[in-house]
Amino acid sequence: MVDADQSYMRHYMVEAPLESLYDKVARHTEETAKILAGLPPEKADLAYAEGKWTVRQLVGHILVAHRIFVTRAVCASRGEQKPLPGFDENSYALNWPPESIGLPELATAYAAEAEATRNWIGWMTEEELNRVGEANGIRFRPEQILRALIGHERHHLGVLQERYGLKLELNLAPGGKNGKEKGTTP
Repeated sequence: MVDADQSYMRHYMVEAPLESLYDKVARHTEETAKILAGLPPEKADLAYAEGKWTVRQLVGHILVAHRIFVTRAVCASRGEQKPLPGFDENSYALNWPPESIGLPELATAYAAEAEATRNWIGWMTEEELNRVGEANGIRFRPEQILRALIGHERHHLGVLQERYGLKLELNLAPGGKNGKEKGTTP
């Protein structure tokens, strides 16, 4: 078992003092929802290289990982003691989302997830944000996984801009361009 700050997750964790974590997550999710809503629908099936995810799959990955990260944070904050499983991001992205689901629908789904995330975090106490959980052999606190959620999503938004050539209003300031290390998603 390894602690989150000693795992590959450390590359995703943005700086956010506990007292401003809610504000940082709220700003991030609101900005991300706007960015995703502005993606050109005709780019959904674009992949920047053979064998790489399409824009649709990458946005689907952001959506799925967001749900999983927040679920883990909620489980740990509620005192769950059982280890939570990892997930294979490539298996989850295989043939999903289907072509019948467009980028606007995925952006709408992200906005709904983001709103629920802001509610959950707003209801967590400082004690709950510091409880310990385990997922995929990594010991974490909800505050750590929520900071990693921001860095993970910013990393993938950066990929959309840099590798897919999409023009996004994206601020990858220090602490924002994370996720250089490969590994399974926690």
